[in-house]
Amino acid sequence: MKKRLLFNFTAVLCVLLVVAAGNVFPLGNTLEALENGLSKCRTYDDYEKYAEEIKEKMAEDPAAVDIGVLYYIIAKIRVEQLALLAKKNDVESVRLYMKVENIYYNQALTYLEDASRVATSKEFNLDILFLKFLICKEKFAAGKEGILFNEIADKIAAFSDSHAANKRELDRISGKFEEKGLSDYALMLKVLYARKALRPAGIEIAEEMKQRAEDSFGKGDFKKADAFYRHYFDIAGDNFDKDATAKSIAEVADKYFNKKEYGLALKYYRKYLDAYPDFEVGPDYCAYRVGQCLYFSKNYPDAIAQFNRFLHDYPGSKWFDGGFEHLSRLYYENPQRQKAIKDLEALIDTYEARAISQLAEFLIGFLYYDGAEYHRALEKFKGIRDDYPDSIYGYATETLINDIKNIDKGNPPAFRPSRDKIYHRWDPYMPIDGEIIAQVQVAAESTVKPGTRINFVLEEVKDFDKCEVYLYDAEDRSRFPRKMDDEIKEDLFTVTWSSKGGSFVDEKQGLKKVWQAPDEPGMCEISVRIDDLALIRPPDEGLKNDPEPLDLTVAIIVKE
Repeated sequence: MKKRLLFNFTAVLCVLLVVAAGNVFPLGNTLEALENGLSKCRTYDDYEKYAEEIKEKMAEDPAAVDIGVLYYIIAKIRVEQLALLAKKNDVESVRLYMKVENIYYNQALTYLEDASRVATSKEFNLDILFLKFLICKEKFAAGKEGILFNEIADKIAAFSDSHAANKRELDRISGKFEEKGLSDYALMLKVLYARKALRPAGIEIAEEMKQRAEDSFGKGDFKKADAFYRHYFDIAGDNFDKDATAKSIAEVADKYFNKKEYGLALKYYRKYLDAYPDFEVGPDYCAYRVGQCLYFSKNYPDAIAQFNRFLHDYPGSKWFDGGFEHLSRLYYENPQRQKAIKDLEALIDTYEARAISQLAEFLIGFLYYDGAEYHRALEKFKGIRDDYPDSIYGYATETLINDIKNIDKGNPPAFRPSRDKIYHRWDPYMPIDGEIIAQVQVAAESTVKPGTRINFVLEEVKDFDKCEVYLYDAEDRSRFPRKMDDEIKEDLFTVTWSSKGGSFVDEKQGLKKVWQAPDEPGMCEISVRIDDLALIRPPDEGLKNDPEPLDLTVAIIVKE
């Protein structure tokens, strides 16, 4: 082995000896040739012999070559030699590693200090710093490691007056980190450089990070995308205006939210709130989304606290009703019925002037119904019918009022969820079905005269939820529930009519509606939305799996 290595090194040295004739050989080729010899080392002894040969040649004629490169290559030999031992699991290698680790690392650092004193090439200086960084990282010298990392970024930022040259050097050193499996450091180096460099460089690197984030997101690697997004926003704050950065943060949060990656979405909504709490538009939306993320992640205590803060801080928000609904649902889903009623009543008292409070009224009524307190439930439902004639809960309210009348006649409740020994697992939810029928003679072109009244009726509306029925021991919940049956059961739903053109003759929301055509000719649309109330299920199921609402529309042309 020594003979082969001596031949290689001698071949390199023969080329380098042109220095003696007064010609300076390019440093890059010197280093490349020596590293080529290093790449042929396979064993611990190979490295030892290569290091000894270099030392011998240095002793013979130290002025014949670039001494800094030789210092550097010996240091690199020691680093790679130790890396080779660290990969082996045999007892002899472990024992040898423990014996020479400190000696060789300290020796390598000494050689690198010697190389730094004589080095004139900026590229070479960066290579020396990189190798020092690797040694400090292996020696767990965190403080020194951070100083060296920062120095690397400083030297790249001051490498030349050319941004293109600096960027090439940044990519070269980042590649070295990548080769060593230190991808996080490669990214951090670019972020640190972007902060130290002039604005155009920062923008370019920021856009690179954003593109890599979006590529990873598109491939479904959401965590990797998060790492790139994080670096992007670290740079963006120094290179883009606040409005643009705020908008980007909200967009990324929405992307994660739409993919149901609620933990990552939560992080970016909170990032927005921390950075831009005083923006005129945006904080209320992000605060609302924070509550949703907590809710869909089933972090109910924090979700309740967040929605309460949201309602208090943003009473004029366009998402207020959504926040109120989520909070009402959270209170309703508390297994302790009396506590649920008390919390809903407090919510109504706080925001009694809001039309959305009818939802809380309805849920209280249903909790009474669920607890077989039918007369108290009836009182609530009649109050909703009288106080909110246009309520979207009108049809469900009338359905329950009629059911209570049937209960008074001795019939069992049609909608009571099981909260005793029978457990219903509602999964998956089934879509709502139905169609709008116009009970009027119209021409083939669906035209009517101005002022014409049309009776619309919903027929075959079905909202069936499929469930598995289990029996569990109420005294010992640790016992595994026993499956009894599969059921399909009808649930309550809401009905909401709307029109573009014309008007309805009353405000009541139900299966039937009377619409009057406008006095002016034109195209009109009559629409109805049927939505699942999703009340016939046990607590702790959330809204996460609810089906999409059913939207039905018919078009009418008004002509003279």
